[in-house]
Amino acid sequence: HCCTGFLSVARTGMVVPVVTNTGARTRLIAAASAAAKEWELQDARQRLEKQARVGCLSQLALEELTEDWRSLGIAGFEVRSHQHCVAAATRQHACALFCHAQDTLRFDRDMVLTALRSAVGGGDVLFALHDLLGELHACLAAFSMDRELMLTAAAVNGDNLQFACEALRADRQIALAAVASSGTALAYLPDHFRSDKDLVFKALQSQGELSPDATAVFPFSGFCGDRDVVVEALKQRNFCIGLDGLSEELRHDAEVVMLTLMRAPHHTMRSIPPKLWRRREILNWAVKSDHVTAASYAPPLGPDNRELALPLLSSHAGAAFLRLRATPELMSDCTMANAFWNCSHVHEFTLADKVAAVTVLGSDLLSATPVFREKATVELMSDYDVAVAYCKSRYAPVLTLAEKALALSLLNSDEPEGVALFRQKSSSEFMDDFEVAAAFCRHKHSGDRALANVGNNLRDNKAFVLAVVRIKGKLLQCAPDDLRDDHEVVLEALKSDKQSLEFASLRLQEQRKNLFKAAGLVVQATQSSSSACATM
Repeated sequence: HCCTGFLSVARTGMVVPVVTNTGARTRLIAAASAAAKEWELQDARQRLEKQARVGCLSQLALEELTEDWRSLGIAGFEVRSHQHCVAAATRQHACALFCHAQDTLRFDRDMVLTALRSAVGGGDVLFALHDLLGELHACLAAFSMDRELMLTAAAVNGDNLQFACEALRADRQIALAAVASSGTALAYLPDHFRSDKDLVFKALQSQGELSPDATAVFPFSGFCGDRDVVVEALKQRNFCIGLDGLSEELRHDAEVVMLTLMRAPHHTMRSIPPKLWRRREILNWAVKSDHVTAASYAPPLGPDNRELALPLLSSHAGAAFLRLRATPELMSDCTMANAFWNCSHVHEFTLADKVAAVTVLGSDLLSATPVFREKATVELMSDYDVAVAYCKSRYAPVLTLAEKALALSLLNSDEPEGVALFRQKSSSEFMDDFEVAAAFCRHKHSGDRALANVGNNLRDNKAFVLAVVRIKGKLLQCAPDDLRDDHEVVLEALKSDKQSLEFASLRLQEQRKNLFKAAGLVVQATQSSSSACATM
């Protein structure tokens, strides 16, 4: 076998190929090598019996090769040179011809046809021939012009069409056989065939798939309005195409859009018509693929889309998408807000969920306040409208320090309702908290005697009293005697309200002129004295 580079294994007598090439030939050689290893594993007696049967040309040799093609590797020269014996083995596996037959048969036209039709390896035959022959172009040229051979080869492996001559590539029957076997055979067809709908459709239906790399040879532009071709193309696992390349009618076709979305979601989302975003299967797939990108292109979901929005809460991505695209009107819907509130995929409520929070807290939902206390962020609790809704909830318990943010949001507003709700809903522990008690005292609707409600520890605390009288000087009236006699405290109260001097100690009231001067109230004090004199 000097021409083909085969090696004889001395121990078994099996002929094993030397692997020197890649691709189809490598696969055939690998099959022969595997057969040699299997042969070695057989019982020694069985090997000897088989070797005896195929040692010389006989009916026994033909029967043995019909049963087991691997026996051709240990057959005698006459057997490996006999057409019927080699054909019997080749019908089972093409490598029997290329790895074990004599050269006179290996390039025989009828034997090549037999190999093409073999049960295994037929698709690699012509590729292996090109590897083997190298410069022997005459044999290949004859095969390339042989219609029967090329028709058989194309039916086995459409890519074999590349070895056919130009005239046979233009043969419609051969072209149909090739694309039916492998869609990539379109690359080897003449231009007028690549624009033929029947051929393209047949290629798309074949087992061989058109990959994105094949778009250069796939004339999709000619079929951008043909629904059958487009749908079949999109059903291929590795075939991707954007909506931009399709006709206006197909860009509004729900099935086409869905198939396109499944292949290239990010590219497709930017081109989905607004009406089709209202299709549940399209919206769900887009959100599942990338909820952030989907939110960038999907139109807002309003009250009319409640039934479309509710199922989205069954996933984390869907809940996140609703936060981004649900309108305030939708989240004001009690059914929608309650479903969002009890969604297991929403782990915390932020200020973005304000509308839903106000809606749920204003409903009769028993779980509204417990869920709120568990999941609401400080940012959401610090919103005045949310705090009011919470306190007005029929199931809301008394506010504790755990809900300090709610208390502060009520008191940091100038609304009288805020301080009224605080008085109604807050626990006494708030009056021992510096920040909350100070906010209560400073509130313009808490009254001038608000300091009396504060715990003794804070009321005796000079820093606390200073903090509140700077805002409301008349709070001085409820301060302890020692602080009403404190020059610094009284001065801060005067700066806020000059009438607060009447609540200072008698000692400091006698220093009225000096205190007013220190507080920057000299002019006002002088005008007051002048008015008194005029009255007298």
